[in-house]
Amino acid sequence: MEDKKNMLVSKTIEVDMGHRITCHKSKCRNLHGHRYTIEVAVSDKLVTDKGASSEGMVIDYSDLKEIMMKEIDEHMDHGFMIYKEDPLVSFFEDRLKEGMKVIVVPFVPTAENIAGYLFRKLIDVLMLKGIHIGYVKIYETPTSMAIYTRKDWIADGYGPQPAKMKPEVLLLRKDKDGKPYLSRDNSDSGNPIGEIPLS
Repeated sequence: MEDKKNMLVSKTIEVDMGHRITCHKSKCRNLHGHRYTIEVAVSDKLVTDKGASSEGMVIDYSDLKEIMMKEIDEHMDHGFMIYKEDPLVSFFEDRLKEGMKVIVVPFVPTAENIAGYLFRKLIDVLMLKGIHIGYVKIYETPTSMAIYTRKDWIADGYGPQPAKMKPEVLLLRKDKDGKPYLSRDNSDSGNPIGEIPLS
């Protein structure tokens, strides 16, 4: 096999979550839920270190699953996602105080918006591990799917724009306590410790 071959791999999990589409013309404006199937794809070079546990892999599937369970399942599973401007939000915020899992978000929780939300949630976590996220795909039902890609992320203005940052990189920095974080701002005052290419 050719050394340093670039590949795309993915992992899928399922979460059960309620939501409603606030102004939907039909029944989706009612409180309801789905078993969402969420696929996260990552892309990178194959690990070529002889004898390494992940030799021949982009990432160990169990490592990717662990990230997805922490960042997606723990956050969303058996919860209710509601738009912060939904007229019912105060009712659900009271339920949050009672210990129910309520996820208040700044968007109408369609499959399309949730896919983008999860992509942005995962990108920094994965890049801190040197892994490039390719896309997040969400099946709301077995026949209804939304996908959010790296191109969407850049087009939406979240990623580095060519006029603002060349080459396309994220800056790896340390805060005053020595904790690493990612920055997209060249003027950031954090201690620079490296760069992560986005291509």
